[in-house]
Amino acid sequence: MEKIHYSKENFIKVECEFEIEDIKNVFLKGQDSFNRTVYFGMWQNQNGDGITANVEDRKIMFDYSRYGLTGSTVNAKKFLQANKKVEKISKEVFFNKLDSIKKILVI
Repeated sequence: MEKIHYSKENFIKVECEFEIEDIKNVFLKGQDSFNRTVYFGMWQNQNGDGITANVEDRKIMFDYSRYGLTGSTVNAKKFLQANKKVEKISKEVFFNKLDSIKKILVI
């Protein structure tokens, strides 16, 4: 008879809360499952159009709505669920990161 030693992981669902003062002007930084830093921004431009952006090391994803940011908590919730160590950052930090990625994309 042989004894086999192994380990199991138990996944526990934890209810979390993250407070955002202005859902129409939010900028976050977190880490994905590979410990890469990722950024999330959601804002309205001067025309009232809603813009959501996810920024990674080599990828930028924009979502644009000319109807504003209705239902915008869904995008923020998805970012919070998918990433760890999420913290609020300033608009300037977010756009500096966005600009640095855009410079890589310029031919």
